[in-house]
Amino acid sequence: MQEIKKECNDVLLKDIYNPNITKSMRVQEFKNIQKSSTSQISYYLKETWVNKIKDIIKTNFAEDPLQTSQFGRPWYSLHETSKDAYEMGKLKKFLTQTKFVMQDTLLYMTEVSVKRFVDAICDFVPLSTEVVNSNEVLNVYYTQEEIEKYGALKDKIPLFHIDLTVGEDA
Repeated sequence: MQEIKKECNDVLLKDIYNPNITKSMRVQEFKNIQKSSTSQISYYLKETWVNKIKDIIKTNFAEDPLQTSQFGRPWYSLHETSKDAYEMGKLKKFLTQTKFVMQDTLLYMTEVSVKRFVDAICDFVPLSTEVVNSNEVLNVYYTQEEIEKYGALKDKIPLFHIDLTVGEDA
């Protein structure tokens, strides 16, 4: 269980989304970065993480023929063919516990990842916006004194680059 928990703790450090936004970008570039990030974590979870957990279980519960002959049936038999014996055995309980640990890991990883992503997006949002007229919009951000007081980590930059073109019909 310690090895499984270690693998789960490694997953907790990963992000579903990419919260490291350091520059302004086009909307499509932002979408591509986020899609790539979600694809990578999805692949890691489905292929790498699950296979590591399977390997840990197979390695640690491999049967020792000498031990089986001395003490009868092993408690954690991976080769059990009787459904009743499996239902009563310790392996089912262990696998159920492993499933719960993995589910908790996914839940906590998702919660933390979404919070980091929301915080990253909120870094780009002004405190308030005042529309003076159609040509003038005032965005209010933290002052330099407030940044020093609260410890804001980065300068305010626009999140997206948007190209505006005036067409013939305008």
